[in-house]
Amino acid sequence: MFDKKTILIVDDEEAICFAFERFFSRRGARVLSTGSLQEGLRLCASADLLFLDIRLNDGDGLETLPEIRRRFPELPVVIMTAYGTLDRVAKAMQFGAFEYVIKPLDMKQAERLAMQAIAQHGGQDESKGGDYAGFVGDSKRMQALLLQLLRFAQSDQPVHLYGETGTGKELAAHFLHQRGKRAKGPFISVNCGALPENLVESELFGHCKGTFTGAVEDKIGLCEAADKGILFLDEIGELPLAAQVKLLRFLDSGCIEKLGRVTPLQLDVQVISASNRDLRQAVQEGAFRADLYYRLAVLQVTMPPLREHKEDIPALARYFLDQDLALSPEALSLLLKQEWPGNVRELRNVLNQAAASARGKVILPEDLPKEQEEKPPFLQRYVDSLPLNGENCLQDAIAEMQRMLIERALRETDGNQSAAAEKLGIHRNSLRRILDREELEP
Repeated sequence: MFDKKTILIVDDEEAICFAFERFFSRRGARVLSTGSLQEGLRLCASADLLFLDIRLNDGDGLETLPEIRRRFPELPVVIMTAYGTLDRVAKAMQFGAFEYVIKPLDMKQAERLAMQAIAQHGGQDESKGGDYAGFVGDSKRMQALLLQLLRFAQSDQPVHLYGETGTGKELAAHFLHQRGKRAKGPFISVNCGALPENLVESELFGHCKGTFTGAVEDKIGLCEAADKGILFLDEIGELPLAAQVKLLRFLDSGCIEKLGRVTPLQLDVQVISASNRDLRQAVQEGAFRADLYYRLAVLQVTMPPLREHKEDIPALARYFLDQDLALSPEALSLLLKQEWPGNVRELRNVLNQAAASARGKVILPEDLPKEQEEKPPFLQRYVDSLPLNGENCLQDAIAEMQRMLIERALRETDGNQSAAAEKLGIHRNSLRRILDREELEP
């Protein structure tokens, strides 16, 4: 079962080391054990899997985990401790632990973890380095998010991710895949808003040769490609109503009705969906089916915007910047004052620009893009200029602001209503109704 695999145990309890050695050696593994953290670091180079205790005589295993991940990025690490707290669990996951378990550890549980970890061995650098980028930080919001994702990763139920652009919805979807039961299966991602409306059903469910003009060969749809894995439907709110009906049928039955195929095709797929706006509002507007919403949102995750956990900005900056670069206190102060409508993605782009502009090893305020400078209260000046004459002034001001924002969104998207609606955080049907009602030109 573990033939030619080396399992390293770093624990200062001899009874635990003996139990691991006896159990895994009988299953074909080569087992190394030590009660010293420093000796364990030396042995990591020879290991395929590490079981690491936190409290050791010569150091803290959890605090050493970042160094282990840096020096041995492909080595999966299972953290063990008799003192489990939520903040330590979150910290272990952020540092890149494969799993966090509470002692006493049942050896069958250890065997299951070892099988999962070794099965994924070789891809851990990607899953634990890049994919934890969006979860950097010690704020309560990020810790709560990480713990929720860890719980949901053990379920096969549909998961819906809701959050603003740049909050890390696709990152979270990858995390659920890598940490879940389907880690060895495919992860198929599709942006529903980018699918041509006349080809949505063919793209999702596939078609058989000769079904329609241009169908010169059989096509495997995205649902079928995700069999035994995960289908990630990004911007699910943009899916046309006709395709929503078929997606609901697929979720209910597990079967797809491939165009041109007589019998349904049974699949085993977990669906994760995401949206940057509240689908409940789309349901009320008639743009999204209520039954599909409730089927997709069995498990729901809200991705926090960066403005709600600004205390993580220093840690995020350290993560995104090269090790030889740092923010000056003045530059950091400016970043902390921003509202970050583009969230972590926007912060990363700003830091990349600043790093390119910096002349030394410290990023100064003048190195930041101009839009990050302290802004005058232009909105306050605009409000102060409005007349308060009692003649529908409030409604008129709101309508004027709405018109200006819509016109700007349409300008920035060259008149593309779907893209403009996404920028405004509303459904394209809602935008269409506003354009018709206000007689605005698209």
